Amino acid sequence: MNTLSSDDSLSQNEESVQIPSLEKLRNFLVGVTIGDALGSITEHLTYSKIQQLFRYGGPELSPEFFIIGDDTQLIFSVVRALARNKTNSLEEFMEEFQFQVEHWLAGINQYLAPDQASANGFRPWLQGKHWSQTGVTIEVGSSLASRVLPIGWFYNSRPGRIKVYARALASASHNDPIALNGAQVIAFMSKFAYDNLPVEEWKKQLLYELDVSPKIIKIIEKAEKYSKLSKNYPDDHSLMFSLGRGSRITEIIGLVWFIMQKYYDSFWSAVYRAVRFQGRSDTLATIVGGLQGLRIGLNEVPNDKISFVIEITNLEHIILEFEE
Repeated sequence: MNTLSSDDSLSQNEESVQIPSLEKLRNFLVGVTIGDALGSITEHLTYSKIQQLFRYGGPELSPEFFIIGDDTQLIFSVVRALARNKTNSLEEFMEEFQFQVEHWLAGINQYLAPDQASANGFRPWLQGKHWSQTGVTIEVGSSLASRVLPIGWFYNSRPGRIKVYARALASASHNDPIALNGAQVIAFMSKFAYDNLPVEEWKKQLLYELDVSPKIIKIIEKAEKYSKLSKNYPDDHSLMFSLGRGSRITEIIGLVWFIMQKYYDSFWSAVYRAVRFQGRSDTLATIVGGLQGLRIGLNEVPNDKISFVIEITNLEHIILEFEE
């Protein structure tokens, strides 16, 4: 399957990649799952209803309301593909990701069945069409935003591979240049979180590593400006909402950037800020939960909640694949 144009290909003879911290991977996957599950509960609520129910927090992570959302499922699919890419080959990685997506689309059980919109987004690619013939032709892309996060963790010491692998993943369902560039930006955000780079240095480092679309730079700068305007938690909703509802990848980037700039020192403050947003709160909270899991870990999360997430997602089995 041809996933990239020839000028984006990578040598398959490069030295093998050293597996990054598996403890950080565990924290990342738990953070992703928590964010997605809680954000899915509030995604379709109005802001007034969210404020009424969760003014200073968010919903409880409980078995009866637990959802393994599409964002989580795709992230886990990417992680498995990285673990099974024994030849360090982009082609093998994308073939394994295809296998994982097909398995997911089969709807193994009620927790794993994707919604129809997500399923339709992958069908042209699964039918063997070249990336330039598939996917969404306008700049949207919120559905691709989260699945590139594991790339920044795995290839944290290989910026060139972050660019290529993130673009390949995005091109499975999208072909707009800004959507593809946005996927690269989000993958680099997870690298910065893994490296524990101070958030005030993210933009400088991003521009050093990547040729970023002016449209994305503009919304990042807007998010940084807004993050400094309001200090009244949680009365900054109007500032966040002015960045968009999260339906486009540029909006997701701006919203994530805003939260990470403002609530960088607490897992729950950042995740609950995302959960209480009227818009794509599931994708937003998925990304924020993953980034905070990488950056500062899960010390704020009760052990019983962590154990519950690990058990229901079979997460430890996924991590063990890197040791086989």
